[in-house]
Amino acid sequence: MFVFRTMKKSKLLIGLLTLATFSGLFAEPQAPETVRPYFCLKGGCLFAQTVFWAGAGKQKFDMGGSYSLSSGIQWKQWRFEVEGTHKHAKIEDPEGDQPTHPKMSVPGAMVNVFYDYAINPDWSCYLGVGAGFAVALTVANVPAQQGQNVSRRGKIVFAAQAMTGIEYHVNKNWSFSLGYKLIPPSRIEFLNTTSGSNVLGGKSPMMHIVEAGVRYTF
Repeated sequence: MFVFRTMKKSKLLIGLLTLATFSGLFAEPQAPETVRPYFCLKGGCLFAQTVFWAGAGKQKFDMGGSYSLSSGIQWKQWRFEVEGTHKHAKIEDPEGDQPTHPKMSVPGAMVNVFYDYAINPDWSCYLGVGAGFAVALTVANVPAQQGQNVSRRGKIVFAAQAMTGIEYHVNKNWSFSLGYKLIPPSRIEFLNTTSGSNVLGGKSPMMHIVEAGVRYTF
């Protein structure tokens, strides 16, 4: 009787294992991680800073604006995107060598990589880095007696940036972010309006930007 019960239990166990095996074989496979495209729009403020240029003295970069539009893909916790950016600020000269107060305008294109870390289903934080190029353009109103009304100096420079922030996910498509962006200095130039010919230049300040954004993921 004991042997019969043991054999019966063994057959039952083998049957259950066989059923589980076939269930696994014919079960619907799990969906693979999908790649989701997205668009993102951001805007923010560039904090004022002062730098010293040889031959031009102190240059104060007033608080300016920063705007960007990006498109990319999201895969798992990673995002890869191409970003078009534009930043601008007015340049003041506390020592009075540049009475025209040129404006700095920096359009650029960047390739960025982000890593998203989920805090909970609604909130996440991110870290990102980017590299690309920008056109460091300065525009100044030159006195009319110098034969021109506007002076423009443009210089293509390498650009890099580091980003961090938090993001709130309204639903699976829409999210809002608040973040910080750090951009290393790059060289810019403008016309010396005192002489009307000499080109002055130097490093822009380290740019500290706080920006808010909205992202739509398909």
